[in-house]
Amino acid sequence: MQTNYDSRKEYIQQIKESFQTPSSYERKKHDRFESDYSNEEPAVIRSFWKIRLLAAVLCFLGFITIHQTGYQWKNLSEKTIVTQIQKDYDLKDVKNCFSEIRNFFEK
Repeated sequence: MQTNYDSRKEYIQQIKESFQTPSSYERKKHDRFESDYSNEEPAVIRSFWKIRLLAAVLCFLGFITIHQTGYQWKNLSEKTIVTQIQKDYDLKDVKNCFSEIRNFFEK
């Protein structure tokens, strides 16, 4: 009975050790991955937050310029911009507007 217990204990120990050391397949896979990508520079993650920030700053500066000078262009003034921003919109109207725009570009 004791030998059965010892053999089980040894078997469990072997299984535990097999998880701690990588298999030959994993080592080959790791070596291949390292050789393929070790000489390359890391990929650059592109983000458009700088462009969006620049556009927001330009819009704000344009609004400040319109506010300071009283400039009007094609019936667009400071007051019309402020009223359009403050205006309450119905969610259904906004959804319909976006669906019309999407349908226009899908054609």
